[in-house]
Amino acid sequence: MMLPRSGFTVVPPEESAAIWKRVTDSLGGLFSTATGARDTVKLNVARAVAMAELHARFQVDAWLHPQIVFASAKFDQGNAQWDGAKQSYQSFGKKFLTALFGGGTYGKTAALSVWVDLEDMRGKDLYVNQGGLQLYMVPSGHDWVRIPSGELYADSARNATAVRLALAPLVTRTAGTKSQ
Repeated sequence: MMLPRSGFTVVPPEESAAIWKRVTDSLGGLFSTATGARDTVKLNVARAVAMAELHARFQVDAWLHPQIVFASAKFDQGNAQWDGAKQSYQSFGKKFLTALFGGGTYGKTAALSVWVDLEDMRGKDLYVNQGGLQLYMVPSGHDWVRIPSGELYADSARNATAVRLALAPLVTRTAGTKSQ
C-alpha cells in the first residue's frame, strides 16, 4: 500500500464503511424522500458525526475519498493521453496502415480516471488529484465504440497505475511539506 509506506495510517475500509452506514441510516438516508435530491444538510451532519467518531476511535485527522470520474482524453494516431495515463486503442497493423495510407484521426474522447480528495476534519480540501484509468470510448472510423462493461476495470495493473498517478504527489511529498 502506498499510503502506509508514506507515513499515513489507514483505517480499515470495513470500519469506516460501517460508521458511515450507521450514521446515514440514523439520519434516514441522505436524499429527500419528496424530491429524490441529496439533502446537503443531512450530508454535512453525517460527515461531521462520522469524522468525529473516526477521530475518537482511530485518531483520524483527514479523510480520503476516491471516486471513478469521467475525463477527457486527447487521442491521435491510435494513442490517447489524459491525467498522466497513456493508452493505445489500435493494433500495430491498423496504425501502420493509417500511417501508410493516411486517414488518421485525432480529437478527444471519453475516458475514466481515479479522482481523490483528501479533506480535513472541517471538510477543507487538503489534496485533490486524479490519475487516468482507462478509455471509456474509442474512435472507430466515423463512429465511437464504447468499451464493453466486462472490460472496464479488468486490468489490475492499469487500475493500480491509476491509483498511483492520483496519489503520487501526495505520498512523495517531503516530510516538511504541507499538502495543498
